[in-house]
Amino acid sequence: MTSSLDDKKEGIFPVVVIDINGIRCRALTDSGAGSSYISAKLVQLIGAKPTQVQTRTVEMLLTSKAERLEIYDLEFRSVNDQFSMPVKAIINKS
Repeated sequence: MTSSLDDKKEGIFPVVVIDINGIRCRALTDSGAGSSYISAKLVQLIGAKPTQVQTRTVEMLLTSKAERLEIYDLEFRSVNDQFSMPVKAIINKS
C-alpha cells in the first residue's frame, strides 16, 4: 500500500508499531510485496528459530547467485493486543 504525492512519482510507505514476542518494533508495510523480511538482530532478540531453510538462485544481468534464506513463522500483534497476524518472515543469509 503506497500513497503517491502529486505527479512526482514519490511514494509513502506506511509504518506501523507492532509487538513480536514482547518487543515493540516498527514494520514497514507494502501490500504488494511478495515476501516479508525481518532483521537478523530482531530474530536474535526474540530468540526465534527458523522453521525452514531454502536456497534460491537469483538471476542477475550477467550472472546468477545462490542465496540461503531462513524462514521464521512469527505472529505480529497490535500494541493494544486487539489484532494479530501470522507471518512467514525471511532473513537472507547470503
